[in-house]
Amino acid sequence: MFLNQFRNRIIVKNTLILIVGVGIAQIIAIVFQLITRRLYSPDDFGAYAVYYSIVSILASIVPLQYNKAIVLPNEKDKSTNLLFGTIFIISIFSVCIFFTVVFIPSIWTELIEFPEKYFKWLYFMPITVFLFASYDAINYWLIKNKAFKASSVNKIIRRTGEGITQVGVGYTKNSIGILLGDIIGNFLNLIAGIVQSIRFGLKIKNVNISNIKRELNRYIDFPKYYAIPNLFNSVSLVLPVLIVNKLYSDSIVGYFDLSRMVLAAPLALITISLSQVLLQNISEKRNNHKPIKKDILKTAGYLSIMVFIGIIIIELFANEIFQLFGKQYTISGVYTRILVFSYGIKFIVSPLASVFPALEKIKIGALWQIFYFCFLSVLFLFKNIDILVFLKILVGIELICYIIYFIFIYFVVNQYDKSLKD
Repeated sequence: MFLNQFRNRIIVKNTLILIVGVGIAQIIAIVFQLITRRLYSPDDFGAYAVYYSIVSILASIVPLQYNKAIVLPNEKDKSTNLLFGTIFIISIFSVCIFFTVVFIPSIWTELIEFPEKYFKWLYFMPITVFLFASYDAINYWLIKNKAFKASSVNKIIRRTGEGITQVGVGYTKNSIGILLGDIIGNFLNLIAGIVQSIRFGLKIKNVNISNIKRELNRYIDFPKYYAIPNLFNSVSLVLPVLIVNKLYSDSIVGYFDLSRMVLAAPLALITISLSQVLLQNISEKRNNHKPIKKDILKTAGYLSIMVFIGIIIIELFANEIFQLFGKQYTISGVYTRILVFSYGIKFIVSPLASVFPALEKIKIGALWQIFYFCFLSVLFLFKNIDILVFLKILVGIELICYIIYFIFIYFVVNQYDKSLKD
């Protein structure tokens, strides 16, 4: 009886649908990584880690956070107009990025110290940002319309296309294959997202400039109060890669990137899927004036149990896991034993942060994002220290920041539930 009630819980049901798709996608990605890590050098993967970090930052900026507002309107037409407005904004910014690469290349080569050997990769950056950010906006529309299976299928398509391309080009010994795989994967992902959206009722009949403007103005608080803080947060998420790139060798960046990739797999598998479902579910409950604190605390409890099990597995079997990628990557196992604690707390807290956009408490979420960026920037002061000491300091900072983040989340949720009783 308990299991039947558990399965019927809407959050669990929808999250499991996404987890299956994301899980298959992650398995596909890891299987291909076992091959590509032997076809490309650690330096190639180090450069790609920096490239992908830049793309991640830009892709989070260009929608001006309107993508997160797509799940909020009650009516499908309003969400659709918001989607088209978001993609238009993404297109404009992508063109601007292209001009900076062509006419002001020093921004990338000097400011972030992107390796000269791989500079030609930057010319592909605008299209990568456009594909990545546009699909993300479409994915929020799919989540809004409860198309969870469609969202899962799209992730599988992306990873398959990415892996096949990287392996195929890898046998030619051309490092550009890593990048081309990412572009092909994102392109297929976007096409699949468009097809799925049409299947789930995406119509352009009521999409026009005046409606788009109205919806963009309705959610103007998202770019006003969330865009800049989110920039800080996006930079913070990839800042360790950029700092390691600045302070250490390309090879260390490659080892560090593999460690992050393995630890991020559970984050992609569960927490990202869960955060999307929570965003939709909390928005719906808010529209219906229902409490949410109980769901948030139970979710945190379940995730904590999973983290405890995951830490034990990593501490016992990290060396064996990373030897599968090649003997030269054993050092990544050492890094992972340290980093697992910071990824563990991210695993618990990150999906719960959906309460900020869902309850339109973006100013409070923004305050933490700025705090996190400032605190993490302290890492720039730790020069000429051993990489293992650097990683331990990084973990300490992230543990402190995410504990504070959870306190902020609990405060917002508690205040919301109290307001329903008044």
